[in-house]
Amino acid sequence: MKNKSSKLGILKTYRERQRYEKPSEVKVRKAKEGRINLFKAKRLREKNL
Repeated sequence: MKNKSSKLGILKTYRERQRYEKPSEVKVRKAKEGRINLFKAKRLREKNL
């Protein structure tokens, strides 16, 4: 159960929706997440070379 819920992101979305987040805050958060994911992907690509 724990693995399925973590893969689907149920708890993450629940925690995010507990309080209101302004649209500008959503943009900033998404941009940060995108940058982090880019760096992770870059590290993985370099590691596999």
